[in-house]
Amino acid sequence: MKYRLFFPKIIFVYWLTFLSAGAELVAYYPFEGNAQDASGNGYNGSGDVEYVEGIISGSQAAYFNGSQRLELPSPFPDMPAGTLSVWIRPEEPPRSLGVIFCDSTNVDGRDFRLSLLPGLNTLRARGDKPPIPAHQWQEVSLAAVNTQEWFHVAYVFSEASQRVYINGILVNSSRLGGVNVGHHASRPTIGSNSDWARNYFFKGGMDQFRIYNRVLSAQEVSALYRSNRPTTYILATTVSENGSVGGAGNYSPGAEATVTATPDLGYLFTGWSGDASGTENPLTLVMDQDQSISPIFERDSRDFDNDGLSNYEELVIHRTAPNNADSDGDGVADAVELADQTDPNDATDYSFPQERLVNVTFDEDLTEASLELTGLVVGRVYHVAGTVDGESFFRFSDSDFTATAADMVIAQPVNVLFRSRLLLKLQAGPSIAGP
Repeated sequence: MKYRLFFPKIIFVYWLTFLSAGAELVAYYPFEGNAQDASGNGYNGSGDVEYVEGIISGSQAAYFNGSQRLELPSPFPDMPAGTLSVWIRPEEPPRSLGVIFCDSTNVDGRDFRLSLLPGLNTLRARGDKPPIPAHQWQEVSLAAVNTQEWFHVAYVFSEASQRVYINGILVNSSRLGGVNVGHHASRPTIGSNSDWARNYFFKGGMDQFRIYNRVLSAQEVSALYRSNRPTTYILATTVSENGSVGGAGNYSPGAEATVTATPDLGYLFTGWSGDASGTENPLTLVMDQDQSISPIFERDSRDFDNDGLSNYEELVIHRTAPNNADSDGDGVADAVELADQTDPNDATDYSFPQERLVNVTFDEDLTEASLELTGLVVGRVYHVAGTVDGESFFRFSDSDFTATAADMVIAQPVNVLFRSRLLLKLQAGPSIAGP
């Protein structure tokens, strides 16, 4: 049993050593506080870059601030086939191109450049070699990659094909050949264009940069990725206000993380942003890279009790019941009390307005009257009674009504003894006994 546990370890170490040793490895920059070529081939870089925490725990990486680059001392040997492998963590989108590596001159047919396009959503590998026409390139979408975190890029080229791997997975391939590295720039560069044009700067981190003079297989690219990927992945959750989210932490590669968004009172969870989308809550994520997500919370604009006040207004601003149009049960809707500047949560706080005159039209038989009402408060309860010389002489049948509009015409049957002088008054509040 001990031999079975030890044997895979020997094979794994041998595999990584095989990738890193011999003439196949042209240059290797681990960026451990410097730009020295660890392959032993002497392509030591020079330049004023910074060094920060790297992809491997306890190691360092090069940091480019958007105006810095590393220059290599001499041209690489001509390589009609090869592999570039590098970990990158862009900090912000470039204005034009963010060049990762360049071996190029201002002459068509002598270009090689690996770069990011503005927006950080596309990786471009461009290269040509005479007599192939200039400006051949491959563009690979980075939509599935969190470009704010470390990710691995491997560009594999030959006279017959080009392939691009992201995090150990083949994402694009082409039969377009003719690309090569070497015999181009007098001083190849990392972090910007080569010596003919000092621009197109990269901003962010780079680590574990390797250049091979042969095509690496898919298994070898995967091994390079796995040898340097983090032992744990970070799930970061952010929320500015109006709710909370749980589930952040460190996770083993391949582990499932569950995040739950909880809105504050009066708010609704409406979706995820960042490395997640959709509205599933709780949400399960597979941790195959560092991820950062944020919940989106919006005010609850629904109106459960149809009183004209949103659930957010009732719960947060007025502290009324969103499922009851009359929170204090005094016969006056919450919206009406708020319009009259009384407390919708205090049944004793509301006093009904005084009587006022209205226009009334009777039919010929004096059995029905139509009231022309204006200036009503929607949601308020009214009742109607008639007086002559200050004495009540009739009241409308079923005269209580709730205003549904500011201006209304109410038709009601009446039981009235004709008088030469007739005065009707509209009064707010519940009906009272009458003759």
